[in-house]
Amino acid sequence: MKHILRGQVYLAILTGTGCEQRGKRPVLIIQNNIGNHFSPTTLVAPITSSKKKRNLPVHVPVESNRHYKDSVILCEQIQVMDKSRLRKKLCTLGDDVMEQVDRAVEVSFDLNGGNTNE
Repeated sequence: MKHILRGQVYLAILTGTGCEQRGKRPVLIIQNNIGNHFSPTTLVAPITSSKKKRNLPVHVPVESNRHYKDSVILCEQIQVMDKSRLRKKLCTLGDDVMEQVDRAVEVSFDLNGGNTNE
């Protein structure tokens, strides 16, 4: 089994439908490392290089590197993924980007309770 850690970016096969991300694309591991160690699944956020994506509080921009173009981490499309669908480790993102991801996840899941619809 792969040694998967939070903050790593893998190439994965996504099988989304409709507006969900699909095909071979990078994903960011966002699950904590204890879960990654013991579970056969992990939590990922897809990464897209699409220029059509709006600048939303649930999006985290990442600059290009040798593995991908300027891209956006889509924290509104977090999904459970079996580790067997992770193909190749591409890189590990820095703490500064992961702090932005944490804030975007807080917004996506309304963890601070600021967006209650009554």
